[in-house]
Amino acid sequence: MEEIKLKIRNYLITLNPDILNSIKFGNMLPLLLKNFFVYEIVKEIKLENTYYENEIKNFYLDQKISNKEALLNYLRIKGLTIKELHNRILLNLKIYNFAKRNLGAQLKEHFLKRKELLDKYTFNILRVKDKDFAYELYFQLDNKESDFLKISENHSFYSDLYPKGIYGPKNLEGINPIIRNKLLNSDVGNLIEPFQVDEWWIIIKLLEKKDAKLDNQTSRIMFSELFENYIKELVKTFIEENSNLVDFGTQ
Repeated sequence: MEEIKLKIRNYLITLNPDILNSIKFGNMLPLLLKNFFVYEIVKEIKLENTYYENEIKNFYLDQKISNKEALLNYLRIKGLTIKELHNRILLNLKIYNFAKRNLGAQLKEHFLKRKELLDKYTFNILRVKDKDFAYELYFQLDNKESDFLKISENHSFYSDLYPKGIYGPKNLEGINPIIRNKLLNSDVGNLIEPFQVDEWWIIIKLLEKKDAKLDNQTSRIMFSELFENYIKELVKTFIEENSNLVDFGTQ
């Protein structure tokens, strides 16, 4: 890694001072350093063609790309050429291989830290704009006078996003933190009293919770996150070690 750091330092030294200051002024230096580290790390990783070809096949299966027309449509939507797509797949594969070899000891600990947000939840959800109406619906549900399906179809905003008033199974990544906390502190079968999120009043009922497992798919996600953290730490350390070069006003 010291060799890579030296190469990056030598590259920055050769830059025109105005260009370097423009990079720093636009806060682009961390991204530049990140890309430099990633490129230098993965370029040394060699993969057998069969390994790479299998990864492409698996990617196509995962994305439901079964013929040339589907592939061209995917490329059009993503704004990619076939070469750019395959380069991305190869890059991800190389990152996975590097992380598996070098960061594997951290995998279980990282998974346990992230597991809470990786568990999959299925829950009923209703959203209305009036507090009193929310409580009226809540009491109807609590007393079994109605159900989420009927209320969702007749009264809930954005019911098309939650068919039959159901969301999931999904993990809690990206879920509003208020809703997330309610789910994390609820038991299956609990009907949660209306609570406010922005201008909405929300009613939810947890239907099912599936614990995340450290299977192959989850492992790959965890290795990707570990690699990202690894690169962030390299960038941070490099900037600290080379403050005389990367600070404003110094050359």
